[in-house]
Amino acid sequence: MSGSAVWDYSSHNWVTASGAPSLYSDSPSPGVATFGDSYNPGPTAVINTNVIVQSGGVTPALVTFTNTGGSNGGVDYTFSDNDGVNGIGGGANIIVNGGAA
Repeated sequence: MSGSAVWDYSSHNWVTASGAPSLYSDSPSPGVATFGDSYNPGPTAVINTNVIVQSGGVTPALVTFTNTGGSNGGVDYTFSDNDGVNGIGGGANIIVNGGAA
């Protein structure tokens, strides 16, 4: 995630594997979100680690963490939801590869 720390459908705060700005989308098929210590191009260090899920929530199919954690020179993520009701919903699979989530 780059740019704004709001996980929504209208901000270009995600990047593709090639580093192009991108929108997050749950459709036409459920979305995939990856949270790491950096993102392309670069790699560029992630600076917005307090992620706020939009009002109404998001429903990804897969959430992957590749971050190593602050104590290992990486970043730690904190998630909250904007409306206090909906956050990350649905039957999302969560994969933790980096050792910290």
